[in-house]
Amino acid sequence: MKLLSKIAFFFLFIIITISFIYCSKDETMNQNTIPYTRMYAEIDFRVYNELYSINTPATVNKYGVRLIGYNGHGIFISKINSDEYSAFDRTCPNHGDDFSNVLEYTKGDLFYHCKECGAKYNYINGYATKSLNPQNTENRIIPKLQEYNTRIINDYTLRVTNIR
Repeated sequence: MKLLSKIAFFFLFIIITISFIYCSKDETMNQNTIPYTRMYAEIDFRVYNELYSINTPATVNKYGVRLIGYNGHGIFISKINSDEYSAFDRTCPNHGDDFSNVLEYTKGDLFYHCKECGAKYNYINGYATKSLNPQNTENRIIPKLQEYNTRIINDYTLRVTNIR
């Protein structure tokens, strides 16, 4: 009987440990930097040819007839390597509760830019690298862009979502 209770305790410990690790990782990965907006789109590479090339972001504003991204601002998608993509919302998270500023991308640049605050975001990982805004005198940390999950469905379709 003691052996059975030790085995049960061991498995209970393992289950609790795994669920604790999974939950903490999940909270970090899906931490919203802008208000939650349901995101689901299947992007056709044949429409956005730049997605065939590594490090050439595409700006996607619609999925079918529906505007996507927070407040319909759209998303940026970039091919990182042969089988990995990054996708970020185009809304700049560097304005407190004002999420009306839309990021821009200039072809050949390495960053997404906010014309309002001067923040520059790395298009591979979504982290801010610079803020020219004089209001940022306290050197506060600029939030990361809202990231979406990506998954290659077939040779010409990429799924972008924040839905499990």
